[in-house]
Amino acid sequence: MKIKEIVLLAITSLLLVSCTQDVSREEPFVKAIGKHFFLQQDMYLYQFHESRSKSWPALPCKLRIGDINPKSWFFYDLPSTVEEKYIGAQNSYVTLKGILWKGTTFTIKRVVIQKSLDFECSYYLISPDQGSFMNQEINPYDIMEMLSNPPESDTWSDPPIFDPKVALPLPSDGIWWK
Repeated sequence: MKIKEIVLLAITSLLLVSCTQDVSREEPFVKAIGKHFFLQQDMYLYQFHESRSKSWPALPCKLRIGDINPKSWFFYDLPSTVEEKYIGAQNSYVTLKGILWKGTTFTIKRVVIQKSLDFECSYYLISPDQGSFMNQEINPYDIMEMLSNPPESDTWSDPPIFDPKVALPLPSDGIWWK
């Protein structure tokens, strides 16, 4: 009897430790769904190696968008310029999978929140509107404007604002985040 109680308690604890919830249909996140942006600069699509991507909780999608900062330890030994010849380049953390070129448009497809005992993180998953990665979900966490509108704040209630040096909303979508 004690063993069953301990197992049940352990399973319940694991369920409470981390959960991923799709909040795409909830306010204020629903306002962001379907909004279009265009890239202001060329960006790499990259993926963590399987050995490095075993995080708890698991990230909501494998592809991420970002630029390669040569001063960052994370991207050490990867090219600092965005060029097709570098697709497939890798280090011990990531592999470069593709490029989204300046002018590429993308749409916010869904929003998921991951919660654990010590953090809560919002992921605004995007999909390119054209090209070979069209309709694939991509995690844009690296291009979020974290300082002026941090998506991890408990009181944050606006849809996301991407770093304006990287992506801007299409004029047809208007200013919808205020």
